[in-house]
Amino acid sequence: MALTLVKLPQSDMEVLKAYLDDEEHRFHQDLTPAQRIALKRSLEIGLELQRIRKTRPANITQTAEGPQIHAADSQPETDTHSSSSALPGDRAGRLTQIHLPITSEERSDRIFELLILTREWLNEAPLTYQEVWRKLIPRMASHAQPQYVCDLWYALGIFPAIDFHRSQSQLALVTVAETLGTVEVRNHALRALVDRVTLIPETLALVAQIRRSSTPEIRRRLSSTAEITGVQMRARLRSLEALGALQNEQGWSITNLGAEVLETLSVSLNDIAIPRPRPSEPGRDASRLDGIGFLEL
Repeated sequence: MALTLVKLPQSDMEVLKAYLDDEEHRFHQDLTPAQRIALKRSLEIGLELQRIRKTRPANITQTAEGPQIHAADSQPETDTHSSSSALPGDRAGRLTQIHLPITSEERSDRIFELLILTREWLNEAPLTYQEVWRKLIPRMASHAQPQYVCDLWYALGIFPAIDFHRSQSQLALVTVAETLGTVEVRNHALRALVDRVTLIPETLALVAQIRRSSTPEIRRRLSSTAEITGVQMRARLRSLEALGALQNEQGWSITNLGAEVLETLSVSLNDIAIPRPRPSEPGRDASRLDGIGFLEL
């Protein structure tokens, strides 16, 4: 079973283990003691293999006692940021992925509300990362995962970079001053997002230049600089919207706050290899009314 579980993302295995340890959770109650012991052992093996794979590839041998993990003799991965935490980072230490703990139907500023709530809890009393996660669970979408939330709070500047599995029993640290007001926290979070997540500066620059642009159009233009999925493009746009840097009214546009931040950055459209628009053809709308390009098919 461990060989099957190890194919899951680490965060999924962590969630399963948390449910397994929670005596009040239905997942715990529906299993017999023997089943819980067997599943917990398999999860522990799977998580250990995930940990080893961050620094060295591992060999697995099947024995009568179950799968045995042996680290192979090889060099550690070059991405040292990922080996010191669970965050998916590039060589400069910036995050290449962020995941939002809200549904697509919820307002983007719900992200900032959850961030402020987390900060208030920690200013009131010491909490472990696991306790923060448990308090957030009923307020987030069902797909939210603890590592992803910690990643996002790091991206927004209120948590240090942590591996939730290793650090969940430690007291949570807040990396923003307790004396800052809500507006100052928002500005701090926006600056952190710009510094810690890839393609955020380029996204601001594009939206500033190409007003009322759609999400697919922004992604298409950015894809010449770096590959980015539709989900990750929306996550960046909605995070910027949550912090007041962008607004989405019949297309994305930059706000005064976003423009102020952009002025402080060295990025410009000259840094982005934006594809040139195709020349207009007779009988074809050069403005591409569909915003995606289906009319050109």
